[in-house]
Amino acid sequence: MKEMAVVFLTSVFTGSVLYLLNPKYVVAAALVPAIYLAAKESRHQEKRKRTEEELPRAMLELATLPVRTLRDVIDHLSKGYGELSSEFRRVRKLVGAGIPPEKAMRTVAMASGSYLFNNAVTMIITGMRSGSNWSELIRNAAEDIEALIDMERERASALALQRYVVLLSAGLFVPGILGITKRMVSRLTEGHLFDVTDTLTAVQDAVVVHVALLAVMSAIFVALLEGKPRKAIIYAAVLLPISFGTYFVLAGMDI
Repeated sequence: MKEMAVVFLTSVFTGSVLYLLNPKYVVAAALVPAIYLAAKESRHQEKRKRTEEELPRAMLELATLPVRTLRDVIDHLSKGYGELSSEFRRVRKLVGAGIPPEKAMRTVAMASGSYLFNNAVTMIITGMRSGSNWSELIRNAAEDIEALIDMERERASALALQRYVVLLSAGLFVPGILGITKRMVSRLTEGHLFDVTDTLTAVQDAVVVHVALLAVMSAIFVALLEGKPRKAIIYAAVLLPISFGTYFVLAGMDI
């Protein structure tokens, strides 16, 4: 909450300064929360990735240990596995506060936003309940997780080019072309070569709406392409100010 308050105040201050310098640049103030949201999401994704990368090794080693309870599992995974150990130290704190180990593990796994981490926790709990085939179950889970991580890497590489093309087109290329076109037509009008003032006035709002719709639809498309619909909000928060900023700056248009 405090972070959001600071971001909001910074955005308002930036917008006020930009408005005093030139009203047309005030839209750039929206970049402050956009950058904050993008950076926060990036940190979250990087943390999730580091957690998942430690899972196969942790699970394989766990399969060889004579653990008897979930507390043994939590204690073992709380050290030596990087970001994954950080998550299990949170689990240990919850357990220390009186929360049952199984519930604490599921709570932290759910909060991480990682499907693989959630799956690993489920396998650990299931294996602990079954007892007899603990080692085999955990070893198979580790192999499955490692295969899924490899598949995710291949998928991410394949989607990277598509994602960047869509985002650059919506944020820079299309708004830039529209802005340059508008400026060129305006100069023709100023030179009295053509009288298109009425036409420019009529299409001005339509162009702005088009830029906004393109940014929002591109954000939704990329988020769905990645299989993470909630990221559409992050992409839209970044794309909208960049798209408007590109268009208004290149068009030389008063906002």
